[in-house]
Amino acid sequence: MLDLFVKQKQALGYEYVGGYNALHVFDTFSKKYEVQNYELTQNIVLDWAQKRPNENEATRSARIMYLQHFAVFLNSQGYCGYISAPQKYHYSQHNAYVFY
Repeated sequence: MLDLFVKQKQALGYEYVGGYNALHVFDTFSKKYEVQNYELTQNIVLDWAQKRPNENEATRSARIMYLQHFAVFLNSQGYCGYISAPQKYHYSQHNAYVFY
């Protein structure tokens, strides 16, 4: 089902390289769960959303966003896909000072 989702994105004109890579890692991650009928459970999604050691918040947010898009796709295909709450990513308020 992941391949179908990525092919659909690419058919719409998106390169979807980052999404493909993130979902490929998710595919490997999800193999330790018992997934039946393409069901994306709350347990899998929340475990996937956990912050990894030394992971940047922007990377984590992107990883979660790709899975949210996949869950929407699953729901549109008639399967059960849990959509996690939107992540609140805060951009740094740091302003770099440039020396002249």
